[in-house]
Amino acid sequence: MPENDTPRAARYPLLTPSQAAERLGVSTRTMQRMLAEGRMPAVQISSKTYRIRPDVIDELLARAALPATEPAISGSRESDERIRSAWSASGRSTSGASSV
Repeated sequence: MPENDTPRAARYPLLTPSQAAERLGVSTRTMQRMLAEGRMPAVQISSKTYRIRPDVIDELLARAALPATEPAISGSRESDERIRSAWSASGRSTSGASSV
């Protein structure tokens, strides 16, 4: 199948907030809070629907030196701080979500 015929979702896989939270080892509620506060870069699909690029999560895990299989303490301030400091160290802005 030529690339142009490949469904967009297959070419650009995005994670739901629950999937992203699981990968980071935080609770879904923590991820929702991070999205609402603009602390997690995401694609805003509608007023309340966000999707997160997998490479963003992978980069956060790499910068925080957290193995993907070792979850942080769900919803804890320590895990939230590790994510925030890793993202800041990447040089990216945490000022808000991008829209489609």
